[in-house]
Amino acid sequence: MSMNQGQLLKKIRVSRRLSQQQLAQNITSQAALSRMEKSGNIDANVLLRFLDKLDIHPTEFFMLANSDGLIDSQDYQKKLYAAYYNEQNSQTLINQELLLYDKTKIKKHQINALRVQAVYAKINNLPLENREEITYEIQNYLFGFETWFLNDILMYLDVLFLFDDTFIRSYHNRMIRSLDKLPFSAVQKHYLQIAYAHNATVLAFDRNNMQDVQLYLQAFEKFVSLDTRTLTDTIYYLTYSKLFSLKQGFDQQIYDDMLDDLAVFKRFGYTKEYHDILYFIESILKPNKP
Repeated sequence: MSMNQGQLLKKIRVSRRLSQQQLAQNITSQAALSRMEKSGNIDANVLLRFLDKLDIHPTEFFMLANSDGLIDSQDYQKKLYAAYYNEQNSQTLINQELLLYDKTKIKKHQINALRVQAVYAKINNLPLENREEITYEIQNYLFGFETWFLNDILMYLDVLFLFDDTFIRSYHNRMIRSLDKLPFSAVQKHYLQIAYAHNATVLAFDRNNMQDVQLYLQAFEKFVSLDTRTLTDTIYYLTYSKLFSLKQGFDQQIYDDMLDDLAVFKRFGYTKEYHDILYFIESILKPNKP
């Protein structure tokens, strides 16, 4: 259950075994802190000084203070991904979003309906009606913002396939900056960075755009080097790097080494991932293999 910022501040203060006088010292008066804890009205600069003293990251504090909203957001993401793979879930969510748009005129609801329609068609290999119109609407929505936040980034990752190569390339640096500015832990940020590099690289391979593959592999390498603990990310990067080399000229040794790398997936039980990437590799190399 969510609590206001004052209630949460008090809870953390008590858990840290600090009195109001101790927390307020050199920041504000004890009486002022008492009012803040009761009302929940806290000046942003004062709150940051409190959190620094309590050794609490601001992002964590605001997530805790708005836990109901966080749960709603997580629930929506679950609905979203369920809708991508199931026709009934897809149509239900599209209808819900369109009803909300009719009621509130908040643009994100209309855009989310288009997002579900597009991704469902892509994943299930169905034709996408009004593709140009859908692309135009989502593009105008996303790129009308000066700064991208988490939900904007997640949407862009989902619908990347709608945009042409020139467009994706022109916004590559913006995406890198947006990911870097996210106020999350290194682990959370790394997950999104890898997801972007992976999606962009695969899409460029699919379109036989080797110039852009090279660009996105550079980002992939950078992101993998930031956290080498995730074995699957490293294997994907090594695989795509070798695949890039094979597209320049087939070499049996490089091909065999790539398959040896991928065998790690099978050893650790990632059977679906193993077969999916093998299928992808063969489809990309089909014109190149002797």
